[in-house]
Amino acid sequence: MNSEISTSTFPVVLQHLQACGVKDGRHVGVSILPVAALLLVARGADRIVIPAPHPDERDRAEAGIEGLPPERKGLVAVVDTKGRILNRVRDYLDPLKKQARKWPEEAVVGLGEDFLYEVLVATSERAGVLSNSVSIVRGFIPIIDPREFKGEARFRLAELCRLICSYEPGVIDHGMWVNSAGRDAGASAWDILRTAEYRSLVSASGRIGYLKHPLVAMQRLGEKVLALIRKPVVKPVLKLAASAADAAGGSGLGGVTKEALGIAAENRADQFHPPFISLGPLTLPLYREALAEGLPGATPPPGVIMLFEQLRGGHASHSWLGVGEELKLEQEAISEERQRRTDYLRARKALDRFVCAHIN
Repeated sequence: MNSEISTSTFPVVLQHLQACGVKDGRHVGVSILPVAALLLVARGADRIVIPAPHPDERDRAEAGIEGLPPERKGLVAVVDTKGRILNRVRDYLDPLKKQARKWPEEAVVGLGEDFLYEVLVATSERAGVLSNSVSIVRGFIPIIDPREFKGEARFRLAELCRLICSYEPGVIDHGMWVNSAGRDAGASAWDILRTAEYRSLVSASGRIGYLKHPLVAMQRLGEKVLALIRKPVVKPVLKLAASAADAAGGSGLGGVTKEALGIAAENRADQFHPPFISLGPLTLPLYREALAEGLPGATPPPGVIMLFEQLRGGHASHSWLGVGEELKLEQEAISEERQRRTDYLRARKALDRFVCAHIN
């Protein structure tokens, strides 16, 4: 396991899923949480964190918690219930979304949201992530064309890809789990997000004249800017802000905020790199058990042997295995370590394509 996780606690971020099936001719779904919680506890987890940024997601998570014994309901924490983290992720990815016009670039933006959101929630909770999102999005990096993006969008794509490639796959001695852990000392997800927000803030302030009246700007922009300027990661940008303000004839947003509000000590929690953990072939038994326990008599929908539904911001997405793919998860697990390592090395090499487009 990642050495940054305390040996006495093992929290895990779990994206809530519904196991979907058919019963009495009707499409039905049930939370995987009661079964997933039992599996996670058996593997050593002592806390399960479920992000639920939309009321529908909160309702589903609460229904799953009701399926737990009274003594175990406190095992689960529902977080980001106002959607603040998700909104910040989407704001960060918005320049990319506006410029992604075709596959695979569109896919990278969508998958990048999954990855970045999970990283940020897990970093806040100092938890691991039960998800394949890092390995899935990593596989797209070698085939995207950075030239599809211009200006700030291309820089954010480079930051996102660099963060993805900071996760190196490896096997851990923890049952059938495989993990991808952050290995280098690069900027964390929160560093990247906050710096981008501050640059946008500085740019907007210059356009609307706030740099000439920095104290008024502080009152109007409120807590968001206060949280940003207290982070050491924005110190270089504070200097840019001060220079821009001087050029505009103002007293300097950077200088005023540093003197009036100070810069807080570095938050080491933000430097935590949460590991990603995959269940591999255990995914199919988990689905079957969730369906059998929660909806006795229900069967998978026609044509599939497994179907999950996930909500994100109120919108549904699905993952499934088709009939005849019973051995797919097992076969992937056998070759997973080697294939993940190959994909990882290809993705890291592909980072050079941001400046050298013809590198293979």
